[in-house]
Amino acid sequence: MKLDSRAVHAGRELKPRDPLAPPIVQTAVYVYDDLDDYDAVARGERPGHVYARNSNENTQWLERAVAELEGAEAAVATGSGMAAILLALLSLAPRPGPLLVQRELYGVTLALLRQDFEPRGYEVRYIDFADLEAVRQGLDGAALAICETITNPLCKVVDLEAICRLAAEGRVPVLVDNTFASPALCRPLEHGATAVVHSATKYLGGHSDLTAGVVAAGGELTADIRARGVRMGTTLGPFEAWLASWRVRRGSRTPGACCQQVPGA
Repeated sequence: MKLDSRAVHAGRELKPRDPLAPPIVQTAVYVYDDLDDYDAVARGERPGHVYARNSNENTQWLERAVAELEGAEAAVATGSGMAAILLALLSLAPRPGPLLVQRELYGVTLALLRQDFEPRGYEVRYIDFADLEAVRQGLDGAALAICETITNPLCKVVDLEAICRLAAEGRVPVLVDNTFASPALCRPLEHGATAVVHSATKYLGGHSDLTAGVVAAGGELTADIRARGVRMGTTLGPFEAWLASWRVRRGSRTPGACCQQVPGA
């Protein structure tokens, strides 16, 4: 299917007599009358939910939608874009090491690196990602490379395919913030990125009335990210997840909807 069609159907498979608009599942806990059944769901051996900090129908629909649109195996929804970035950083670089960072990154991301990662022993290398030779040199010994498809707010665009190719040569994972481009304009995993993050507060949400984030990546990595999120309490609430997931689907039914969700359109 084309992107517009995938966006219409992404995240939720409708069956006969299902409501077209997804319901809001506003609950913290789920009822079980069999301990073995509870344990199987809690271990991920059976589908279902046990506690809203771990998972919820609404967050699951959003995760599936973004994963489908980004071409990822899975995704994890979070309470904000910064929560998504934090979890991705900790999962991709769990121990202090050199981080190669695009110097024009979103200001709060830079603040997170300077104030929370550098004091904990991470070496942060800030460089111009337009200089591919500098990128090549900076990747030497790096634990992770971090960039944005379109920077916030300077709107600089990197050669993502070249960056990922250089990183692959050195076996360095690449984390890409795809917030400003959205999957309508770019899908970083197709260019070799390891993981993609979004502030769904912006173009995926589209109406400035929710705060949310999403990480999309391979299944093993997202499992680690999800486990960290459960421990750290970065959970997205069901109402915000409902708003974001329903808007991805509903907005795509309108002609030119993808253009409405990208900067400058």
